[in-house]
Formats: sequence, C-alpha cells, structure tokens
Amino acid sequence: MKKALSIGVLVALVLPSVLALQIGIDERGPEASTALLNNPPAQPTLTGPANGDTGTTYTYTAVTTDPDGDQVFYCFEWGDGTDVCTPMHDSGQPAQASHAWDSDGTYTITVKATDQHGAESPPATLTVSMPLEMNEDTHFVLAEMLSTTWCPNCPRAEHAISDLYETGEYPFHFVTLVIDSDPVVNPVAVKRARWLSAAYIPMLYLDGGYKVADNVNAYGAAINEVAQRDVHELEMDINALWAGNAEIAITVSITNRESSTYVGHLRVYVTEIVSRWNDEDGDPIPYALLDFALNKYVSIPAGETYTETATFDGKEDHAGNTYGDIDMENIQIVGSVAHWMPHLQKNPWDMPKPSRFLAQFTDQTAATLVYPSLEGA
Repeated sequence: MKKALSIGVLVALVLPSVLALQIGIDERGPEASTALLNNPPAQPTLTGPANGDTGTTYTYTAVTTDPDGDQVFYCFEWGDGTDVCTPMHDSGQPAQASHAWDSDGTYTITVKATDQHGAESPPATLTVSMPLEMNEDTHFVLAEMLSTTWCPNCPRAEHAISDLYETGEYPFHFVTLVIDSDPVVNPVAVKRARWLSAAYIPMLYLDGGYKVADNVNAYGAAINEVAQRDVHELEMDINALWAGNAEIAITVSITNRESSTYVGHLRVYVTEIVSRWNDEDGDPIPYALLDFALNKYVSIPAGETYTETATFDGKEDHAGNTYGDIDMENIQIVGSVAHWMPHLQKNPWDMPKPSRFLAQFTDQTAATLVYPSLEGA
C-alpha cells in the first residue's frame, strides 16, 4: 500500500510538468509566453544629410514598423564611437536624433530598432562625409534601376533616383529596367537583369555592377563614390535625330585616349522618359528601357575614334513589343561603353543563397534627348 501511494505522489508531481511541455506553456508566466512569440521590428528607414561641415549639428530620422504593433526605441551609432538611444515610439512613428562630428572624415551611421520586449531589428546604415570630399570625377556613371509594375517598394526608389538626376548635381545617367515576369512586359529588360543575376527589387546597379546599391538613402553617396574610380581614358559623344514615323537616327562616337587598343561592350539604351508602364502607385516608371539601338563589342585602336550610326525604328518588332507611338520629346538615348574584361561581383544578399555575377565595368556614359532632323521630319 505504501508503494502504491509513493507512485501516486510521484505521478502527481511529474504530470503537471509533462503536460506543460506537451501544450507549450512557459511556466515562467504570461509575460515570458508573450516574449517567446514576439516578432522583431522591420529594418528601419534612415534618412538625413549625407554630407556637411565638421562641428555642425545635423538631424537624422529613423522609422520602422513592428509586426506585433509594439512600441519601439531607436539606437543611433554615429561611427565615431558615440551613440544615443531615443525614448519609446509607437510603431510607424518617426524618431529623430541629432549629432555633430568633431573631426573630418567619412562615417557610417547605424541605427537599430528594439521593441518593448527586447527584440532587435536588422540594422540600417547611412554613410556621411564631414566635410564632403571634392575629388575629381573621372566619368559619368551608368545607373540601372531594376523595378516592376507591382513592387510596393519600387516607387520610392524610382522617386529617389529621379530626384537625384533632376538636380543635375550628380554625375550619372540612368535607365530603369522593368522586369515583370508574369506576364513579361519587356523581354529585353529581363534579359539584361539576368546578366546581372538580379533577384530582388528595387536594386540599383552602378557602372555595370561595379557597385550595387540596395539602400535608397545611399544612392547619392554611392554614385559619387563610383564616379571617382579609375577608368580607361575614353571620350564619348552621342546624338539623336528624329527621322519621323517613330524612327530615330542615333550616332555614337568613342575616342580612345590610351596608348593601346581598347576593346569594349557598347550599349545604346533607348528609354521612354515618362514610360508607358506604371508602378505600384499608378505613376509612370521613369526612363524605362524600350530596347537597345546598339549592343555589341567594339575595338578602338589607340588615339582613334570609333563612330557608328544606327536607326531605331519603333514600328519594328522589339522582342515581341512595338513602339510605333513613341513621342520625340519623350525619349532619351543613353550610351555606355564597358571594358570587355569580366569581374566576379556579388549581389548584396546572402539569403536564400549568395548571388554572384560577371560584371563588365563601365568606363564612360553619355546621354542625349532626341532633336528634329535638319529636314524637319
């Protein structure tokens, strides 16, 4: 009888723990159970001046959302060994912090959001220069923006790159590759994106993949950085004349200022400034690629100039599309030439797996609007 009683007591003691494990209850109480189910905030968006004067205070804004609706606070690391954290903010409410740098240099601001249960977001970064370094630009950068008509984050990226371009203060020309796949709206753009092994949007490829920018707030700094890299000494000119009836005569010339033969990949992009494709917000996607007028390899002896004229006819078949309705005043032609040598580059993501691609680095870029021909057609 004593033996049976002992077994009964043991079962009574053990059974609650077994049941607790089976039904997933955390015995530390309701607070702990909530923490186990907590989701971290999304990566913040970080905005503010990318350059300025040493000793001057600048204000930066961070904002994120928490999937559980929790309040969050933000911690800013200023890249100079100092940091500051904000009070709690509601999910989606912007938070601001100010800072002044004591010494000249380039700094990386890092900000994380932490919710009221202690879950941290992925970091957001912004590179700033104090003061702005005024090194001489070596060339105009080619910027290729990858976008779709359905991407919810693409309109913001499109506006950001367009705003930079319209200031005229950044040395670049850009095109947008509209890479919808179901259905495909432009197979030419999709093929170019596959060359870059692109998998995520929006994404900005600079100089053929020399640098890939995935942070909207860092587009300007990235363009300035790439514009100052070493390139082959080339001069490039391009002009375009309207021949009427959706036909454009495009002439490109490239002068090799080096002491040896230059072999490069020439691409001439025909872009629609206010394009026929709308983004997720219903606005026209800017500077969208229609097709290439030229896409070929060229060899230019030292000291010589390569010149070629090609006619883009919108009425012809362009990988399943026709553009017989193009407007002379709504077209920009962008020419770029990249050295033939491939470089193994990496896209800025590691999940689900790292993505590498062979890039040909752009050496020069030029652009022109389309003008009436002398015949007045």
